[in-house]
Amino acid sequence: MKLGTWATGRVFAQRYLDGEINYREWAESDCALWKGTSLSRISEIISGIEYVTGAEETVNRLKEAGMKIGIVSAGISILADRAGKDLNADIVLSNRLLTSDGALTGGIETAVSVDEKPKIICDIAASLSIPMHEVATVGDNVYDIPRESGLRIAFNPKSREAEEMADFVVRNDDLRSVLEIILEETQ
Repeated sequence: MKLGTWATGRVFAQRYLDGEINYREWAESDCALWKGTSLSRISEIISGIEYVTGAEETVNRLKEAGMKIGIVSAGISILADRAGKDLNADIVLSNRLLTSDGALTGGIETAVSVDEKPKIICDIAASLSIPMHEVATVGDNVYDIPRESGLRIAFNPKSREAEEMADFVVRNDDLRSVLEIILEETQ
């Protein structure tokens, strides 16, 4: 909305949801709309995005309990990397906007597509030698909570499929609500 590309971006999103284009094509079309925007402008917009209530405390308590924290996002790396740094995540994987001379080129390096997310989460766990039955996943989309996860939490799920996939469904605006579930279920 802040870049004035929301209406056109929604058209690309709908084309993706309708199966007319794949995720990579959607991401590329969306990012092309931002071509020429300064990286400082994007950073300014990103800096105004607040974390969900309780995010910092939740991550800190899970790390104190000896857990690894990963952020796997089909969004842009500027936001995911900021969250990873601020929240002290162990792993952050997302999509990188391409830049030249301090401005967006309109291109994107797609490392995470929505539909590949479950496989990526499984691959990350394997690279850390963590069996998937020991992995807790939290997200609002069915792609955020792979079937293989030992604990699947739908946090404010956006679809019935996410609710059905989840072991637990949490509906509120405080991430600390998942903390008790994870700590109890993983003991």
